[in-house]
Amino acid sequence: MSTRMKFDEIINESGNLIVGTKLIVDCIYEEKENSHNMSGSILDKLMKVKNQGGFRYRGKINPFDIKYVVLFTTYEDKYWQDKFDEEIGVFIYYGDNKSPGCDLHGTNLHGNEILRDSFFYASQNNVLDRRKVPPFFVFEKTTGKNVKFLGLAAPGNNFMDQRDWLVAVWGARSSGGRFQNYKSHFTFLNPQEGSLFELNSSKIDTRWLDDIIEGKGYESVYCPIAWRNFIEKKRYTSFNIIREKKTKTKVMQLPKKDSAQFEMLNTIYSHFCQDPQKFEEFAIYIALLLDRNIVKLDGTRYTKDGGRDGIGKYRVCGESEGAINFDFVLEAKCYKANSFNETTSVGVKETSRLISRIKNRQFGIFVTTTFINEQAYSEIVEDEHPIIVVSGGDIVRLLKEKGIDNKSDLIKMLGTEFDVSKREV
Repeated sequence: MSTRMKFDEIINESGNLIVGTKLIVDCIYEEKENSHNMSGSILDKLMKVKNQGGFRYRGKINPFDIKYVVLFTTYEDKYWQDKFDEEIGVFIYYGDNKSPGCDLHGTNLHGNEILRDSFFYASQNNVLDRRKVPPFFVFEKTTGKNVKFLGLAAPGNNFMDQRDWLVAVWGARSSGGRFQNYKSHFTFLNPQEGSLFELNSSKIDTRWLDDIIEGKGYESVYCPIAWRNFIEKKRYTSFNIIREKKTKTKVMQLPKKDSAQFEMLNTIYSHFCQDPQKFEEFAIYIALLLDRNIVKLDGTRYTKDGGRDGIGKYRVCGESEGAINFDFVLEAKCYKANSFNETTSVGVKETSRLISRIKNRQFGIFVTTTFINEQAYSEIVEDEHPIIVVSGGDIVRLLKEKGIDNKSDLIKMLGTEFDVSKREV
């Protein structure tokens, strides 16, 4: 259970932040009790920023002199849902341009401008350039006006090419109109080394905010050593978390009932239900969206049970001369997803077929329009079979990242790329 800090414990009677208040990872900061207006909100008072918006910052946009940024996520935008991978400490945050006809950098809150310039300076090898990168403090909404502190984030990470840290992606509204928005990748820095003021403490002293505003954040005794290492050495000291592998439930594997995503899933099923061969071609397409390190993936001979496995190669160490390719096998099942309650699941029989075909030093990918049932999923997890499950929810998520985020665009794509009227004999 998360630690909780009550409003009166950190905000004094004058409405000001109590000196020495600490930012604690995963701590929930509570709104004022019995407050029915913004005077009881906590985030603006805790971080000394505005009380609305996903981007809240101190400083100037032009010329670029942003002191620090507060990123606030609700996870409520179904088409541009931010993501947090706790195991590797990477946070994916989408920008603030979601209006057709608007310039990528022309938003009212200047969020995409901040992302553009921050990631530019973070990618530089010059320390003086990196000192222009503002610290990013990330919070998520819990209940009411309560917020949880997720951590101190730096633009970029150690796991990706710098060119992919910040990318412009296309989106479209169901009502019509296209637009570009940023997809950014941050690393949550592990504050366990503390600061010069308090060594080996994972708590961030909010007096650092005052020093940052005054232009001496880097020199401050309250500056976390993890942030100093990022600026000085371009070192991302991320969290080292061992995540317990768990079986995913039906709810976790499928879109919400009656959602636009579930309707997209129904559309996929309806398109391929009479032509499983075409669905396996579609499954190969989805797998290629999953990871760009898949360098080859071909369909194999169609079999009587309606499945055509794919055989592919996954490359480790990309473009280097020492790159290694690992073989993998793909299995695809197009099962009914007409309604959340009637959805047919994938069971042990289907997953065992894939497991039996995986040889030494190989792994498998199982793509399905539905979900893996509890028994089959438990067997995969408990026996540590090297299988990646791509369920119905994952399919629509990958399509959305490709820019196909509504039924109309999906139908056009399926008709063009996977024409079921042209069946193989």
